[in-house]
Amino acid sequence: MQKKDGRKRIRARLIPALLAGLFFVCAQPAQADGEPADTPAAFDPAFCPGTVETYQGLPVAAEALRGHFACTGELTLSYLKEPDWNTCGYQGAAVLVKDGAGHSFAQPFTVLVRKDREPPVLHGVKKLNAYLDEGVVYMNGVWAEDNADSDPAITVDTSKVNYRAAGTYSIVYTATDYSGNSVREKTEITLIQPKYTEEDVHKQAQNVLAKITTPEMTVTEKLQAIYHWGRTTVKYGRGVGHKDWRLAAVTGFKKKRGDCFVFYATSRALLEEIGVEYRSVERIGGQTRHYWLLVNVGTGWYHFDTTYQVHHKQDCFMMTDEQCQILPAFWRYDKSLQPPVAEEPFDYEAQVAKEKAAAEPVTALG
Repeated sequence: MQKKDGRKRIRARLIPALLAGLFFVCAQPAQADGEPADTPAAFDPAFCPGTVETYQGLPVAAEALRGHFACTGELTLSYLKEPDWNTCGYQGAAVLVKDGAGHSFAQPFTVLVRKDREPPVLHGVKKLNAYLDEGVVYMNGVWAEDNADSDPAITVDTSKVNYRAAGTYSIVYTATDYSGNSVREKTEITLIQPKYTEEDVHKQAQNVLAKITTPEMTVTEKLQAIYHWGRTTVKYGRGVGHKDWRLAAVTGFKKKRGDCFVFYATSRALLEEIGVEYRSVERIGGQTRHYWLLVNVGTGWYHFDTTYQVHHKQDCFMMTDEQCQILPAFWRYDKSLQPPVAEEPFDYEAQVAKEKAAAEPVTALG
């Protein structure tokens, strides 16, 4: 179809760039019925682009702009001249766009290179406890984010730690981005001379599981049995500290009494025995500490707390964050340290049925 001035009518779409206001026009000639023709793409030189912003030393690849063109055919993108990514300030640049038929168009635009002065932010740094008879995992749950660097380097200074002697030692985490901006955060690690070994905990947990579970039970059924045992067997009372979880677990198994850390430790030991994924959680705020678990049986993470206290008696078997709001101060925790909790309420019956179906042998056809 011809317009009065003799030019072909074209159909064009503007595709906004993710980079600070940069736009490109990619147009295809239209047929008489209004559908795009199968001819090579043409590029509209009348459009004025915007500015691409980045940080010093952080190049923007020409191919990163591919998604801002509406053409369905083959495209290759390259800079007419590579911008100077190491010099701060404004500079002119141009990207050369070619289609499969060899048609091309050079689109000029402006590059703004900024100096990165913002340090990374550390997450997950907390006080650690470890046994002298096992290795220390310093990076579990620790990560850093940065305004420009997608993967800041994290180091841990453990020079003050004496791995041969029990005690509490200072450690320092440092996160550094590609520009050299860094942040430091101090914390401490307590090395414990264990009273009980992992095998001691294992034997105690196996004794309990032998009484409350059967081989025919699914994982979720065993999980509920563990919860019921903790709620009805262990009584709330004096604890044994909040650093040695093995001591707390064995104390709970033997004496059937202890504080929330004992409830947490016995649950943790039992969950390890049945192979359920878990995460340890510590309350933030409040006048006293509180410990519980996040549990995942393949349905996402849920709160699991067997602690029974007379003053609230609230169950917490596979609960969501929203359900925990019934006692918001009791289960307040730092969500940045944990994986996201499932939003849908846990469906016990459906999960048990799913696990039983998965365990049934498959009958061959034919």
